Amino acid sequence: MAITKVSRGLLNTGISDSSDATAITIDSSERVGIGLTSPASPLHVRVTSDANFEVENASGSVRLAALNDARSVNVNMEFTSTHFGFLTGNLGLGTTTINTGTLGTSNKFLEVAAGTANGSGTIILSRTTNGNNNEIGGLRFVNTDNADDDGLDSDGKLVAAVSARSVTTDSNASDDSGANLLFYTKPEAGNYAERMRIASSGRVGIGDTSPDAMLKVVSNSATVVGSWIRGTNYGLRVSGGSTSSHYALRIANSSDASLMTVNGDGKVMIGGTSPSSLFQVNGTVRFSHAYGTGTAMVINNTNANNNYIPIGFHDNGTSAGYIFVNGSLDQTSYVTSSDYRLKENVNYSWNATEKLKELKPAEFNMIKDEENTVLSGFLAHEVGSILPQAITGEKDAVNENGDPVYQGIDHSKLVPLLTKAIQEQQTVIEDLKTRIEVLEA
Repeated sequence: MAITKVSRGLLNTGISDSSDATAITIDSSERVGIGLTSPASPLHVRVTSDANFEVENASGSVRLAALNDARSVNVNMEFTSTHFGFLTGNLGLGTTTINTGTLGTSNKFLEVAAGTANGSGTIILSRTTNGNNNEIGGLRFVNTDNADDDGLDSDGKLVAAVSARSVTTDSNASDDSGANLLFYTKPEAGNYAERMRIASSGRVGIGDTSPDAMLKVVSNSATVVGSWIRGTNYGLRVSGGSTSSHYALRIANSSDASLMTVNGDGKVMIGGTSPSSLFQVNGTVRFSHAYGTGTAMVINNTNANNNYIPIGFHDNGTSAGYIFVNGSLDQTSYVTSSDYRLKENVNYSWNATEKLKELKPAEFNMIKDEENTVLSGFLAHEVGSILPQAITGEKDAVNENGDPVYQGIDHSKLVPLLTKAIQEQQTVIEDLKTRIEVLEA
C-alpha cells in the first residue's frame, strides 16, 4: 500500500500542503519522497527544479547525493552551520576508501580524491579580503590536553599552525594581492610563535620575518647556532655566478660586515670582498699545530724541479721580499728587497770597525729552558743603539694588558757591518804586511 497524498485536512498529523498538491509520498518499497510522487531512493527530497537531495543505499553504506531531476548529473550541495562535525570515522571526498596506509588505524583521516588519472585531490582555503596581512586560510594543530583554550602561552592548546596571509600595499588586494606563508610552533612550556615564513617573493626566512635573501636563517640565541648542515658524504654545496663580481659564498657578522668571500672566479678572501689572487687574507694569520709529529704548514710545488716563490711580502703593492725555492737544487733563499732602484744616498765610506767594537756578543740561556742550554748572541736593546735596523720592538714594552712585548733581532742585518769591518781590518792587515816587508828587506 502507498500513501500518495496528504490533504490539507490532516493538519493534526503535522504534515500539510497548502496547495492541496502531493506533499509526501511513501511508496510500497518504503521509499519516502518529499515534493515528488516517485521517490528513487529511501529518502528523496525535490528541493526545486533539477535540485534533488537523496539518501541512498550504497552497497551497505549510506550515501548522500545531490542530483538533477533526471538523476544523471550531480549538482552542488551546501551546508550552512556554525559547526559541522563528524563524531566518528573518516571523511572521504571523491572516494569511499580512505588510504590510511601505515598511518595508524586509530587516527582520523580526511582524504580528497580526484577520481581521474589527470586530476588531483585538492583542498582549497579561500577568503575575500582587500586588506594587508589578513589570514586567507590556515591549518591549526591543537593538543586538547593542554589547559588554556585561548592563550598562546606555555599551556596553550594551540601548538602549531600554518597560515597564508595577504600581501598588498593598497586596497586593490582583490585584484593583484599576494600572500606570505607562515609556520608557527610552540615548544614544551614555551610560547607559540612564528618560526618560519615563505614570503610572497619566494624568499624563505627562518627566525626572520623579512628575509632579504632566498634563504635567511637567524638565531638570536647565545647557545643555538644559526644553521648546521651535515651529510654522510656531502655537507653543503654552494654555487653562484662565474665572475669576480659574483659571490659563490659570503660570510658576514651580525653587522653585515664581510668576514670571508668566495667569488665566482674561484678567488677566496678573508677580511674583504675583492681578492686579487686565488687566496688573500687582510689581517693576521696564525698556524697552530700539536707538535711532536707533522708540520704546521707545507707549501708544495707539484711541478718538479721548477724555481718558484711560495711566499712574497709586499708593502702597499710594492715587493718587500720573498722566499725563493730553487727547485733543481732543492734549496730555499730568504730574500729581502735590495735593488739599486729602490735606494738613494749610497755611501761606501763609513766606519764599520768602530760600530763592531761596540757590539757585545754574549753567552746566555733562555729562562724557559730547564736544561739551561748555553747559547751565544746579543741582547736586542744593546744592539739597537748601534744597529737599530736589526732590531724590532722597544725595550721593556708591554701591551694594553700589561703583558711583555718582546724585542727581536734580525742577525742578517749584521752581515754588512761584519763584511765592512773585515774589509777595513784587511786593509789594515795588508798595510802592516807591506810595512813588515819593507822593514825586513
